[in-house]
Amino acid sequence: MATKAQAALEEFQKSMKDSWTEFLAEQQRQQNEFRDKMRAQRDTMLRITNQFQEIGTKVTTLERNALNNGGHLNNNNGGQQFNSSFARFSKIEFPRFNGEDVQGWVYRCEQFFEVDSTNEDLKVKLVSIHLEGKALLWHQSLMKTNLQGLWPVWGVYKAAILARFGSQPYDDPISELMNLKHSGTVEAYQEKFDALLIRTDLSEKQAISCFLSGLQPDIQSTVRMFKPQTLIDAYTLARLQENTLSCINKRNKPLLEKPVTKSFTSYQPQNSPKPLSNPNVQFKTTRQRLTPEFIAERRAKNLCFFCPEKFVAGHKCPAQLHCIEVVTVTEDETVGESEVSELWQQESSGDELPPLISLNAITGNAAFQTMKVTGKVRGTSLNILIDSGSTHNFLDENTARKLGCKVVPSYPVAVSVANGESIYSKNVVKQFSWQLQGETFQTDIMLVPLGTCDMVLGVQWLSSLGPVLWDFKQLRMQFQYKGKKHVLRGGKRAGVDWVNGKQLQSLIVKGISTGCSPQLFALSIQSTEELTTSEGNPVPTAVQTILDDFKDVFKTPTELPPHRTYDHTIHLKEGTTPINVRPYRYPVVQKDAIESIVKEMLESGVVRPSQSPFSSPIVLVKNKDGTWRLCVDYRELNKYTVKDKFPIPVIEELLDELHGLCDFF
Repeated sequence: MATKAQAALEEFQKSMKDSWTEFLAEQQRQQNEFRDKMRAQRDTMLRITNQFQEIGTKVTTLERNALNNGGHLNNNNGGQQFNSSFARFSKIEFPRFNGEDVQGWVYRCEQFFEVDSTNEDLKVKLVSIHLEGKALLWHQSLMKTNLQGLWPVWGVYKAAILARFGSQPYDDPISELMNLKHSGTVEAYQEKFDALLIRTDLSEKQAISCFLSGLQPDIQSTVRMFKPQTLIDAYTLARLQENTLSCINKRNKPLLEKPVTKSFTSYQPQNSPKPLSNPNVQFKTTRQRLTPEFIAERRAKNLCFFCPEKFVAGHKCPAQLHCIEVVTVTEDETVGESEVSELWQQESSGDELPPLISLNAITGNAAFQTMKVTGKVRGTSLNILIDSGSTHNFLDENTARKLGCKVVPSYPVAVSVANGESIYSKNVVKQFSWQLQGETFQTDIMLVPLGTCDMVLGVQWLSSLGPVLWDFKQLRMQFQYKGKKHVLRGGKRAGVDWVNGKQLQSLIVKGISTGCSPQLFALSIQSTEELTTSEGNPVPTAVQTILDDFKDVFKTPTELPPHRTYDHTIHLKEGTTPINVRPYRYPVVQKDAIESIVKEMLESGVVRPSQSPFSSPIVLVKNKDGTWRLCVDYRELNKYTVKDKFPIPVIEELLDELHGLCDFF
């Protein structure tokens, strides 16, 4: 069997070899036939070309003979003479000339002469009939005066027309070509370069060098790297590099435009000279000095730092040009650069910070940044709270009504309280004045319901005092006002004292008579070891007994539950792949909380490391006490979980089944 198979294989290989040999022979025969046909066609084309050349030579000879005979040809057949004029073989229109672009026109004329095989004696005559305008006038003058009606040869005529309409004698195209620089697009630079190049006799290598030297550096370096051998290659590479740079610049373009810096204007005093409208006239600008006293006074009066108008939301100073100089009086009274920039930002934005009142001013509780003093208004004593945590000055509405102050309605202003709430002030008292230690103070003040004190003096009043020495521990404040030294001492903070029944009754009666609402609180002391419910009630004895009997059920788990007869399983739909959802992105605070909770659960044994392909993300939910609770997001797993459905019995059917029964166990 092996011998037969080998013989069959050899026979098959031999037949394949013979077929391949025949195929190659056939291909060689066809190639030879094709080569013979091409050689025959080439010989035929050469014969036709030679015949056309002979015909052209004969025609040229006939034309020359006709010109030599004065345009008359002898007909050898009949001996008849006829007048023959020169006829053009080409159908190209001869270029016309009106005195502009003489270099280009001469070039087109010579190309026409070469294509049309124009005789030398007919060139100038052919040109003369295509002249227009000032070129025609010049030709007529040349023929009449210089040449006296004789037709010149083309070389002499070309030199004369170039001298008349060409470049000036001092024209230097090579110098212009070397000084040409790429400033706009490559296409515009190439057009200017070609216009100068045709006026020179530079070689191609010299032209390439001149073209590259004029390109911009970022384009020139890349083009030189490819070493172009022709001008066309140099043009192409330059345009490609220009397109590349354009794409890079578009990709790196910023999303937002650069903001335009607005000029800063300031207030000009009335006695300063006004700017002159004539820009040629020199004038001296006014220098405004921002001292600490000036800034404090402006803040107290709620005036703009740079103009005499009131500073409100959206305020804009008049357009005036001034020079502002920030000066320092002493080392402790320096107006820093940050404060001045803050003033500029407030002025440019036109946004005023909302009023803020501290929680101590509302509740009346004493704090370390407050101090209570007594002031007077037309002989009436006022309980004044000096609070550095409040931004503005506030007066109680009931106090203003008792004092008979002139209340002016204003736009409702939301006053923010430190606990996050807001109260609205709808009225103000203009130029409200009060006395402290015999010194009169005056300012605008907002009306709000205080209740615990009559007036609150905030930063608005403190900033008008200048440097303040405040000892919060001793409740002592010292400052200079109008050249006088003032020292304010606050009242002692109230403490908690034990009182008996009679003292409590007298305090309540005194509070009712003075208009203050007395408040009574009851405190009970309870042992921390006694168990209580969520409402604060003690746990009943019966319940406590049950809790003690089943401690293992109610104790905090420290390990995984044991295996039982029926362990819990989650049934998934058929064909479901393992649910693996990547974790969410958490803030740093939540990430730290998750790591802490997981570490605690691992240590307690509630969870254990797992290599399961199933994964669900976790989320944190904040409890009421501020702690975090760990929750697992099983929404994706629930989509592929087999739902357990159980019929719910209808209550009517259950009642019908109980019909007639009277004994229940």
